[in-house]
Amino acid sequence: MHYKRVFGIRTVFEDVRQVPPASIVQFDARTGEKLRTETYWTPTYAPVSKPLEEYVDEFAERFADALEDRMREDGDYGVLLSGGSDSRLFVAATDEPLVGLHMNDWLNEEARVAKQVADTSGNEFLLLEREPDHYPSILDDGIQYSNLNGAYTQGHVIGFDEELREEVDVIFSGHLADSLYGRSKVPQFELKIPGTGEAAEIPIYKAVDTLEETIDILSDTDDYYFGPTYNGTFRSGNPETVPTDDSLHDILSNACHVDEDNVELGNVEYDSFEDLALYNYVYPLTNAWSAFHHFSYVQTHPYRNPFLDRRLVTLQTQIPIEYRLRGEIVNKAIAKLAPDLAAIPRAGTRTPLDRSFPVRYVWRHWSGVRRLLFSSEPDDHRTQGPWPDKSFAREKYLAVNDQITTQKEKTQSIPAISWKDVDKSSGGTDRILTLINHPAIESVVETGSETDDQPKVE
Repeated sequence: MHYKRVFGIRTVFEDVRQVPPASIVQFDARTGEKLRTETYWTPTYAPVSKPLEEYVDEFAERFADALEDRMREDGDYGVLLSGGSDSRLFVAATDEPLVGLHMNDWLNEEARVAKQVADTSGNEFLLLEREPDHYPSILDDGIQYSNLNGAYTQGHVIGFDEELREEVDVIFSGHLADSLYGRSKVPQFELKIPGTGEAAEIPIYKAVDTLEETIDILSDTDDYYFGPTYNGTFRSGNPETVPTDDSLHDILSNACHVDEDNVELGNVEYDSFEDLALYNYVYPLTNAWSAFHHFSYVQTHPYRNPFLDRRLVTLQTQIPIEYRLRGEIVNKAIAKLAPDLAAIPRAGTRTPLDRSFPVRYVWRHWSGVRRLLFSSEPDDHRTQGPWPDKSFAREKYLAVNDQITTQKEKTQSIPAISWKDVDKSSGGTDRILTLINHPAIESVVETGSETDDQPKVE
């Protein structure tokens, strides 16, 4: 609940495990006995020193090849286009038509920039307009696609399946691009802003060499994430209070194991503490608290993500950390492939992608300060960014307190969650709603209905 996910190959169900990532599992066909598990690849940070521009050239070339390999001549394709940079790389890297699909609640600043990118690249633009109750409705219409890592509010594309089928055969997305090639999920230092409860990042790598440092990194529920736009420039320095009976340190100590050769998190092996810190969010993909974001795409419509191509991931392990923190490789690749697209200011910060890192860093933080002091958001669920005020919609459409209270008996029957903590929780509401509305929980956590044949919730 606190970490928004279950680490490694573990699940919320006792004695139920996923197949390890990048692995082959062999079973005896007659007895069903597992014979062996062979892991054929693990991400290992092995930086290669060479100029940033060489990495930009190689990255741009590999991305264009990966995108081309995922397109057929007779197909209709769309990209989930934002006002940022990751999705902009798609229209920069190909001359083939790509419908710019943009999910939003209205034609706000984010949507207008996405439309400008589509228009400039000569592509069609389609606004997929969300209803005010879009996210609350996922609890009824799509929560079954969740693996219970993260919350229902990550199922962004659920509900748009008919519109997508009418427009395109395949959708592309830049999901996880910043977690792989940018500064997101890279441990870095932070500066507390006095009197605000907020913190800003200092883009200097914070090395991880010991178990205690690893636990400190993992204890950060936002995974050292500092968003690249105005609505994520700063973040709260105060952790949420979420329901859990075990201390946070004990949870992580139980999930981490160290021996002479490697370190484990949730029964997944990494070659070093550094590799665990850098890659635990994406290896395995189900480890991410945004996993439902990915799986909602997979379950809704044929979906491709070239950023996960093996050629790019192999290159990623060689990119020095300082280039991820300050090199802005994706932005530079766009500037190389399509300078006119790089000249379009990013939504929120209103800074073109082709500006230098120091300029963008300063302007991004000034935009964050401006947002804190002079909010221009509407008075309802809508915002100027890509996502609505989900708490506004949740409180308006879900009658949260009544729903949680009426399911008190079910909630009390879930091990490791104390009703006392749920009743006074100041955070974690979305995760509680995800848990108690999921059909897998419905089937095994009804009072008196568990049997020896059913999995039990841990």
